[in-house]
Amino acid sequence: MRRLIHPLTWLLAGVLVVPAAAHAAGAWTTYLRPLNYTDLAVRGDTVWCATLEGGLLRYVRADGAFAGYTREPAGLASNQITALAFDRSGRLWVGTADKGVSRLSADRTRWDLVNTLDGLPAGAVNAIEPEGDTLWIGTENGVALWDGTEIGGAVPDGINPSPFASNHVGGIAVVGDSLWVGTQKGLYVSRRSTGLVTWNYVNAGLPDSSAVDAMAWDGRTLMVLVLGAAYRFDPSQGRFGYSGGIGTVFRLSDDGGVLVATSTQGIFRWFGGWQPLNTGLIPQLAPYDGATIYAAAADGAGRYFAANRWGLWESDAPSWTQHQPDAPVGNNINNVLLDGPRVYLATFGEGVARYDGQRWRNWPPASCTAGCDTTFLAPAYAFSLLLDRQGKKWVGTWSAAMEEFDDLVSPPQFVHHQPSDTLGAERHTFGWSAAADTNGGRWFGMDTRSVGDIIPIGVEYYDSAGDYRANYRPENTPAMQASQIRALALDRFHKLWVGYAQKGVDVFAIADTVGPLVGVPSASGDVPFTNTLDVFGIVAHGDSVWVMSTTDVRRFSPTSFTQQGTTLLIPANPAPRGACHPLEVGPDGAVWVGTGAGVRVYHPGGAMEDFDATNSPLANDEVRAIRVDQGSGVAWIGTATGLNRFDPHYVPPPPPAIPSLTVRVYPNPGTLTGAGVSLRLAGNAPDYRGAIYDIGGRIVRRFAGVNGGVFWDGRDEGGALVRPGLYFVRAEAGGRARTARVALVR
Repeated sequence: MRRLIHPLTWLLAGVLVVPAAAHAAGAWTTYLRPLNYTDLAVRGDTVWCATLEGGLLRYVRADGAFAGYTREPAGLASNQITALAFDRSGRLWVGTADKGVSRLSADRTRWDLVNTLDGLPAGAVNAIEPEGDTLWIGTENGVALWDGTEIGGAVPDGINPSPFASNHVGGIAVVGDSLWVGTQKGLYVSRRSTGLVTWNYVNAGLPDSSAVDAMAWDGRTLMVLVLGAAYRFDPSQGRFGYSGGIGTVFRLSDDGGVLVATSTQGIFRWFGGWQPLNTGLIPQLAPYDGATIYAAAADGAGRYFAANRWGLWESDAPSWTQHQPDAPVGNNINNVLLDGPRVYLATFGEGVARYDGQRWRNWPPASCTAGCDTTFLAPAYAFSLLLDRQGKKWVGTWSAAMEEFDDLVSPPQFVHHQPSDTLGAERHTFGWSAAADTNGGRWFGMDTRSVGDIIPIGVEYYDSAGDYRANYRPENTPAMQASQIRALALDRFHKLWVGYAQKGVDVFAIADTVGPLVGVPSASGDVPFTNTLDVFGIVAHGDSVWVMSTTDVRRFSPTSFTQQGTTLLIPANPAPRGACHPLEVGPDGAVWVGTGAGVRVYHPGGAMEDFDATNSPLANDEVRAIRVDQGSGVAWIGTATGLNRFDPHYVPPPPPAIPSLTVRVYPNPGTLTGAGVSLRLAGNAPDYRGAIYDIGGRIVRRFAGVNGGVFWDGRDEGGALVRPGLYFVRAEAGGRARTARVALVR
């Protein structure tokens, strides 16, 4: 969703949760590659998959389809998922590495959040252990009990000394009346019936004070994971015994009442001893690198599931069936390119991808040694992207080739350009920026993987036939200020604008045939007052040329080369590792800027918008590339951890009418402190909006928020704390309205 950053707008709106939540559901789409699976949960015909970068996946066996949940305001709180659990009511609890626990309603329509504001200890959530509708939640800073309504307590409690040598909880098990808590410095057990007052340190049979990374209890056997090894508790001896023979263990699971381990040797079930389950898996799942199986679970009905970077695997003894989610090749995006309905991605170390609006076509980062006329030589480190006048795509794959390919034929046809001269073939591959001229020529701004050790070689030119024809750098083109080129653009007068790292902007006249670049407007080619700019983007749009540096955006005339209008400051520097295409202009003249703090949009007329990870589903605040479809105005945004599509013209459908509306405000009464109060609103609507009134009927604060979310902090429209007393909450949803009373007390 969008946030207008006019101070007056905020003053008038006075909201705690950003309004227009429908934008998150319809205007935004997030595309992520799940690579590291951390947990699986099986319920009936559905398998839920937790991943560290791809959010939450849902696989339905009946139709063989995947669906995804990714981070968005009022939805899933994070894309970094660490643990999954179902409570007795069928709600799915989703632990995250950075945002507490998200909870999905049993009907799968609403999300709410349990975090530090609710009393959950801070840090990554490492374990969730359900018991009916209560849950034990283990984090990096302790363990907490959700009593079915709220956080009912935590250990440590913030008042008394911690009973643990380390508060970093790695595993939890509920065994009868005993609560077992595994920490980074050993294992502890306490009696729930005595209020968890006394904790006993248990280490018999375990490496002393070692980190407990996981625990599992299948109703008969308690197993702990310590230093990559599984240990089984023997209650008759009161000690743990080593249960080896399966290699280094990664995960333990007790879903479906079945104890399952994943290790360097595969998948094993405990049945009085370890029994291998993966004998039917293909060699692709051998224990090496990212192909190692990291998550597995059972459904209690004889089916087993496992997941790794190659997807989800389902057992059909003795064989296994692979299910792959349709996803881009990777998330570490360098650049984005549009060609009609097709979107192309260049990534850092993960390959090249194409999305046709329906499915992804990926070129993984593997080297090709034979038959390479239909694929890349090595698409691992891809930076520059160009669509030429003939409809062919060009990709600068560093240290491999300048790749030219036609993917409108099947199979795609490739030409691997590796010019060899005194500069060396490798230096001709380091394409960073690109532009196509009206004569069919292709221009590339060059960079280097090691500034200082390997000098960039300026601007490269390939003619309309695709032949390498010329190189321009300060040594042979004195008007050029430098050889590290971060941005290129051709204006409507057929002039080439060149943006340098730390050396500003030059403009050159280009000939119809190969020849020297002639500096414009003077022999030097310098654009006035830009010599010290560290340029990252140049875009020609109509009668303007926009230039982005590390500090601002400026508009220039393509005829007078003078700056037009005021300098527009940007909220942060460009992406820390560099941005290939962080500047774009939409068909309506809106200027889109990607920075290390998200996206800023300058609209014609002076309005501005900011998008970041706090107010939108933006995959990451480190934005490296933005492309806007010049027909639809849809923006594609490439970040350090994923791709987003944003449609600024999306109009959400009207919400369905609700036959009756229920509203509950809690806690009630609310305790008003110097920091305010955190009041939540719950009922049968997915979200609400409305206002808080005082006893005299005056509006104290307007609000908009989701079911179960915080809607009031106890402050008025001007930000001042209100007085204790009685207040009325009028909430609206689905064409209905209800009023609830809430008392604030000291």
